[in-house]
Amino acid sequence: RKFMAKFSTDVIGSCAFGLNTNSLNYTDSEFRKMGRKVFQMDFLKKLRVALRSHYPGLLRILRWKSLDATIENFFISTIKSTMSYREKNNVTRNDFVQLLMEIKKQELEKQKNGEEIDSDVIIDDKIIIANAFVFFVAGFETTASTLSYCLYELSVHQDIQEQAYQHIVSVLKNHGGEVTYNALKDMEFINQIFAETLRIASASTSIEACCDKELHGT
Repeated sequence: RKFMAKFSTDVIGSCAFGLNTNSLNYTDSEFRKMGRKVFQMDFLKKLRVALRSHYPGLLRILRWKSLDATIENFFISTIKSTMSYREKNNVTRNDFVQLLMEIKKQELEKQKNGEEIDSDVIIDDKIIIANAFVFFVAGFETTASTLSYCLYELSVHQDIQEQAYQHIVSVLKNHGGEVTYNALKDMEFINQIFAETLRIASASTSIEACCDKELHGT
């Protein structure tokens, strides 16, 4: 579980923020520390969650934020410095932050030219930071949990593990040994494994179902 949590941190750090968080190699990675802190539930955090769910007005009166200030400041400064570096040095990456930066740039161009913007929400730095943070929070726990359950199931069903391995080898051979988008798209058996993992252990919600016949392996 810890290994998958570190792996998920690195993947999301790269896909969302364009950063090499290096959580797999360094336990004390700042990004990993903050990632853990987001999901740590102490008494005050539980109280904030309860108030936000049942008495949101009281939370506003008390001026309590749902997020710890150190976590908020870390992500704000990280994303701001990333955007600033890219703008100053004309650096582009194929990631989530870059996508939002491009939308912001297009909207600014339209405003300069007096064109109408086809959106009710104007993309600014605050919107980019908020969306990048949500991307991290929404993707981290679900990815880590699903991968952990998936690896457990593969360790139990080693015939499926071998079949998955042979499938990956076969697909990569058809794509010159390169792990590309199209290669991943062709790994249908791997997709089926993840789908079955999510059926057995849903990462987000619990789905109640009643089976009306005997099924092998369940």
